[in-house]
Amino acid sequence: MEFDLIDLSMQKKDDAKPGEETKTEEDRELEELNRSLDQYTAGQEGKPDATAESAEKAKIPPEEDPELLAITKPTPKKAIDVLLSPLQKAVYLRQTTGVDDPLITGKKYKFKVNRRLQELLEPSLWIKSHTLSGSVKKVTPLLRSLRKMTVTRAIAHCHFNVKHEAKHLETLLYRALDEAKALGMSTKGLYIAQVWSGKEPKPDMAARSRIDYKGRGRAGTLLRKEHHVQMIIKTPVTLERIATEKKKKMMGKKPWNTLRDKPFYDKRGQEYNW
Repeated sequence: MEFDLIDLSMQKKDDAKPGEETKTEEDRELEELNRSLDQYTAGQEGKPDATAESAEKAKIPPEEDPELLAITKPTPKKAIDVLLSPLQKAVYLRQTTGVDDPLITGKKYKFKVNRRLQELLEPSLWIKSHTLSGSVKKVTPLLRSLRKMTVTRAIAHCHFNVKHEAKHLETLLYRALDEAKALGMSTKGLYIAQVWSGKEPKPDMAARSRIDYKGRGRAGTLLRKEHHVQMIIKTPVTLERIATEKKKKMMGKKPWNTLRDKPFYDKRGQEYNW
């Protein structure tokens, strides 16, 4: 038997419409890719261009970037706005300054302020530094030398100090003066009431460690220590209150007697106890 071999590919080309050619696998992949690209472009038409936004943000200097300033220089808040409710704030201001608020007009309220709350409501400033390198043990002696020192004197002390931490403390104190002005506080007479340091949360091992090479082919790991510094800065109003309380306590103290007001005998009998 004999069979005639027919070229099917040639037959398909002959049957095809004029102007059309057979599509290969590469042509189909290219068409599918173009179709997907068109769909993605149509979906992104209404969205802002991320590249253009990043380019515009790059033009903004760091000192004018609002997102960066919100992290590096957050807006300070007064303690009376944070600790007291609107009603408590209105009553407290009427008791201290005599200013009447429409919220409590014609009403009688009395707000008792304990000693702890009174210290918090006095004009003061809390400030915290960013993450600093070094251990708490090494920076503590420098921080102790700044206690009860005025801010201007502490700035001069840190400026001429040879410690590596001193320049960071000087920057922190300058930032404290700027925040005090933003809160409406007078920068004259500000002093450091409290200052302390604390450890920062430990990051991953790769970011805070390095190899400590030793002899005889041995090696160890050196961990980088990090900490932060916090300060509470107060005004002369607090000093005046402390001096008044100290004087009041001294004036209310009974006079000292050389002899004790105690009988010569005790409950055990009538014998003298010399």
